[in-house]
Amino acid sequence: MAEEHLRILIVEDDEGNALLAEDALSDYFTNCSVDIAASGKACLERLRGNGKYDAMLLDQNLPDAKGTTLFKQSAEEGVGVPTIMVTGAGNEEVAVAAMKLGAYDYIVKTADLGYLKMLPLAVEKSIEKRNMEAQLEEARKKEIELERLRAVQQIAISLSHEINNPLTSIMGMAQLLLMTPETFDEESIAQLKLIEDSAKRIAHITRKLNELHRLEVTSYVGKDSMIDIERSVGDSYNEQ
Repeated sequence: MAEEHLRILIVEDDEGNALLAEDALSDYFTNCSVDIAASGKACLERLRGNGKYDAMLLDQNLPDAKGTTLFKQSAEEGVGVPTIMVTGAGNEEVAVAAMKLGAYDYIVKTADLGYLKMLPLAVEKSIEKRNMEAQLEEARKKEIELERLRAVQQIAISLSHEINNPLTSIMGMAQLLLMTPETFDEESIAQLKLIEDSAKRIAHITRKLNELHRLEVTSYVGKDSMIDIERSVGDSYNEQ
């Protein structure tokens, strides 16, 4: 695996087994730290308060809880991590049920301790699976964002088309009238200039709408939001 620092949580009430598992992980991963929780309560406390773990080895039979119950609770609280269930012989059905709930893998303890060699491999596979899922989720979010952007771009093009024609007429008329200022008083001339400036601003905004390359939103009234054109095009839409 890559030389990233891994944090692994072992949830095991048998101290000897926990230390053997820690040794197996430390020998395999060159850059990892391992924490041990000997009960369900200790497990939840670590998940809630010690930052995010990269993986968890979770024993099914703990003094105060079942591993499957802990797994469900941690997921419901939003503190779950990639989990490998560890069960005794004869509890395979429980482990399979946990995998259906979202556990990444399971390992069955053996009397000869041969299962210890499988622990690092199971952790490695689970972390790789977690990373792949994260990449797929990121790609999915980008695709959704791209679809939203395309929809907004289509709307922006339609709006520009519908606005530009009458806007051109308004701006042209204002500019035409301003060519004969002697026929108007000062207040009328000021109003015509305001119309011209406003028309130019609208034209500039419609051009910026056609340049959207991402969607940045800002709060509007109440719980509503609106597109922040300046941030979405990368520069200000104020007139140069």
